[in-house]
Amino acid sequence: MQNNRTIRLLTVIVVIVSIPIAGFIFLQLLNPLNSNETPLSNITIAVYNGPGVTEGEDIILTNFSEWMGADYIVIDGNDIRNDALLEADVVIMPGGDGIPYEEGLGFLGRSKIVDFVENGGGYIGICQGAYTACEYNVWMGDSSNVSDYINGSPENNLGIFPAVAWGPILEIAERPEPGWGMAVIDIINTTHPITDSAPEKMTMYYQGGCFLNITDNSSVNILAVYNATEKAAIATCEYGQGLVFLTGPHPELEEDDDRDGVDYPDPASGPYDPESDWPLLRDAVRWISGIDDN
Repeated sequence: MQNNRTIRLLTVIVVIVSIPIAGFIFLQLLNPLNSNETPLSNITIAVYNGPGVTEGEDIILTNFSEWMGADYIVIDGNDIRNDALLEADVVIMPGGDGIPYEEGLGFLGRSKIVDFVENGGGYIGICQGAYTACEYNVWMGDSSNVSDYINGSPENNLGIFPAVAWGPILEIAERPEPGWGMAVIDIINTTHPITDSAPEKMTMYYQGGCFLNITDNSSVNILAVYNATEKAAIATCEYGQGLVFLTGPHPELEEDDDRDGVDYPDPASGPYDPESDWPLLRDAVRWISGIDDN
């Protein structure tokens, strides 16, 4: 009888201990972040927020980093020149205004970014960040006259992506007004780790971003094109030991969700985006960081 009573007592203890553990495991399985992505807790994202960066981009990108579960630091040109990138695995260069953007980095800042990527760092360039990464830029300004295109100065670019960045794309958004639009993006590479789970078509906010005229295809993967022009909108390449991801439109903006932390663009203007673009951007961080989901 004593043995049976002891067995029953031990059984009760095991059940009591097991219930909260099972509940925890069940909740973990229900959590979409845990079920859909490899943890990024060991990755540090450097979010650039220097002169010329569009207001609110730092808020959006730090919220995005928190959503991924990654650490982050917010840096400017002075920080980069003082080797802040040594603390980071990936730098995200967001949209902004080209001239103050480039001046805020300066020659030394640009050199530090190039060294960072060449030595194994990851680079994500969005809109102006994509322009800056290329060999040089060609910009039409606010004119529809092709003769008014302005060639950018190559010494102000990073040259870590073998392409000429052309913009803006007037088939998507006329300039100066309204200056922005919702761009339909066609995914053309469905086997790359960044896009293998993406829908065939995506809608992204566009404001003066570039298309990429590739000059050397040897290390470039074009992932997506603009539906309006069939020109490269999103692409990757290798540079030294590092990896580069560029996008002309803005996957960081959540037009139909306030989790990005900004009310931009104005919901009253009626932007419509049928899907979140954050999973695509998260998968870009995974790929650049060398995280293997298998």
